Amino acid sequence: AFSWGVEFLQLHHDVVLDAIRSTRLGRLALGTTFNPPDLAAYAVGVGLGAVADVVLSKLQRRSTADGG
Repeated sequence: AFSWGVEFLQLHHDVVLDAIRSTRLGRLALGTTFNPPDLAAYAVGVGLGAVADVVLSKLQRRSTADGG
């Protein structure tokens, strides 16, 4: 949700946000251009992370149950 919020924040331009974005750190943190495909990339990343979490949790439980 945080990354989606930052992405949508790129649609909003005002003096304060543009001043922050004028710095290197501000551009890295807030970005400059809204890009709808980024939203799909964030969703895919969250999905892959969730799958990895489930798989690793099952492996850990199996290892613990086997006495490892």
